[in-house]
Amino acid sequence: MYPFDINLIKSLNLERIINLLKITISYYRHSLLIDFGINGLPPVLSIEPTNLCNLQCLQCPSGKGELNREKGVMDLSLFKEIIDKTQNHLVYLLLYFQGEPMLNRNIISMIEYARKYRIYVVMNTNGHYMKTDYDTKNLIDSGLNGIIFSLDGATEDSYKIYRAGGDFNTVIGAIRRLIEAKQKMKSKSPKVYLQFIVMKHNQGEIEKIKRLGKSLNVDKVFLKSVQIYDENDYNNLLPSIEKFRRYNKVNGRLVLKK
Repeated sequence: MYPFDINLIKSLNLERIINLLKITISYYRHSLLIDFGINGLPPVLSIEPTNLCNLQCLQCPSGKGELNREKGVMDLSLFKEIIDKTQNHLVYLLLYFQGEPMLNRNIISMIEYARKYRIYVVMNTNGHYMKTDYDTKNLIDSGLNGIIFSLDGATEDSYKIYRAGGDFNTVIGAIRRLIEAKQKMKSKSPKVYLQFIVMKHNQGEIEKIKRLGKSLNVDKVFLKSVQIYDENDYNNLLPSIEKFRRYNKVNGRLVLKK
């Protein structure tokens, strides 16, 4: 899921357009089974500012303490080095993976640095670190293009089933605070999105989360299928709605749908 708006066009320049054309041509060559190698460089990059998190979500290796790699935060100097080396072809930057980006105290500086190169920047957050007007103003002033709030429940009771350690009202408050700040500052960015992972316990809330998003005045609500790391949770998490099941069970094992 790569949310974007019309401002993504502003991230394009001649060098980036040429790179996109090279990649597109390479894609169609390979689809025709013509292998001339891959031309061009990736226009989209995902950077994990930290793999630390304040929540203990049921299927997240970070939150459950099951990461098989060292925990920490990315240095600002390393971030700048990566951006410096990729900015000629980079169009879109995602600031998230298996941690809460706002636990990195340099996150605002990271966003500002990427935006200096007119890279389109989107961040995902669990919404627990925007508690003051100062926080939201800094985020808006950074030039961030889009922010995705993870909200896997339309009520406190359903939310806390998956987002262990989280507080539903804190997230709602952060969304409201950010949107109100945008209005006061007359800023069109960042675009504000809700991400709702459809699971067995919350699949009946799909229409309710859409209504909640509308009442909060977010730009879009994204419905996402759940990723399973622990197959023992298969029956407890996968919804009955087929379009939101990314797996089939074959010979007792979960297999990704093709």
